[in-house]
Amino acid sequence: MFGKEAKKVLIRLFIAPIVSLMILSGCSSNDGLEDTYAYSLMFEFPKHGINWMTGRLDKINLRTLELEQSYKVDSAVNNITVHNDRVFLSYHRDDGRYLRKITEFFPKIGIEKKIIETIGSGPKEIVPVKDKLYVRVDTSKRIESIEKNNNKSRSQYQRSGYEIYSNTKKPEYLGSILLGEHDFIESWDIRGTNFYVAIRPYSVSDDRYKSGGRYNAFGDSFVVVIDTEKSKVKDRIEVSDKLRNIKSIKHIGEKLYITAANASDYDGGLHGDNHFKHVYEKENPNKSYKRKKSFKRSSFPGIVVFDKDFNLVDEISVPPRVDGLIYDPNNNYLIVEHKPLWLVTKTGYMSIVDLSEGKVLKTFRVPKYKMMSLVSKDTLLISSENGLFIFDTKQLGVIKEFPGYYAPISMNYSPKRLEIEREGTFPVIDSSITELTSEDLANEFKARKLSRPVKR
Repeated sequence: MFGKEAKKVLIRLFIAPIVSLMILSGCSSNDGLEDTYAYSLMFEFPKHGINWMTGRLDKINLRTLELEQSYKVDSAVNNITVHNDRVFLSYHRDDGRYLRKITEFFPKIGIEKKIIETIGSGPKEIVPVKDKLYVRVDTSKRIESIEKNNNKSRSQYQRSGYEIYSNTKKPEYLGSILLGEHDFIESWDIRGTNFYVAIRPYSVSDDRYKSGGRYNAFGDSFVVVIDTEKSKVKDRIEVSDKLRNIKSIKHIGEKLYITAANASDYDGGLHGDNHFKHVYEKENPNKSYKRKKSFKRSSFPGIVVFDKDFNLVDEISVPPRVDGLIYDPNNNYLIVEHKPLWLVTKTGYMSIVDLSEGKVLKTFRVPKYKMMSLVSKDTLLISSENGLFIFDTKQLGVIKEFPGYYAPISMNYSPKRLEIEREGTFPVIDSSITELTSEDLANEFKARKLSRPVKR
């Protein structure tokens, strides 16, 4: 009755608007398959006439490892979250402007809908916890400022924290957990109803010292435990006497794995009064502060293992500059992320630790490194300025790559993601991600240290 072109016109004029209206009114068109896909943002740099880059959201089938579809999105997307067949995009900043929005993306029709306007600016990630969404923000308003609706003073803002929303089609604001005024969130992990957050304070002020108002507080790292059922801080674990400058934290079985840049003989902690103004003010009454004159500042290239009572039980040696930990339960591997040492080369590294033996199996060089995410069984996505790589954690090698300048990769929080099986076999291929021997690694880090730019 109708030709092909006529059918396309009818779809554009009638069917597509109806489907869009259903989605925008809260009716999802997802067919229960989004958890079997991963997403990554590729940046496209215009050649003429435009000063800012654009974004392309690539959708990858985790069963076939094929790039099925691409969508135009804003390049300000900082984090992609896939959970229970929903796809969330958080917008951090664009061209120097800090943004405050989170959208839900509907791949079936390629549109997105704004579902959250955060109170604080620069939402960096979304962590689904049962029926809630924990949204990490870079700068947020203090609780008392929210209650008073005071929008006039800059003093209402503090460094970072989590805003909590209901995990519904139209998320509602449920409250905030704002950390100390100078606290910086390094990493987090979830165990049952406990949400563990590794904190590294910085640039803390202290009026008791004549030398000035601020100092570097890397030694005062600690871990906050949030009760996700009550959405309140339940505990604070001091680690500054064991480790300084915490980078990552991971709960595996009955053990807690923590990485840090330095070991420490740091005694107590030196905090300014401002540091405890909010969450911890009532937790630490009459706390005494002291500081040793000497510090153990040698690099600490390792993973420190604690038991459930926070007693030191083991140490695992890995290459320097550890930034992140990813656990692969199918192979009992701890994937260690080493971000670039110097921005000049942008070379990152990845180590594979066999937890059954407690040692590094292999280390890889990742040129122009950006991010990595374990998205399904034996499937690790690695993004870089050179492309998006699919790394097989069973074969320990790259099995596929897509060219382009990639950065954010979707974080899939579905518990079933590690059960997704690939269709067919994929052999390891040659790529720019290459394995390093221990001698190569030592020489490479030595060369980097010698070639580090001198400040003038």
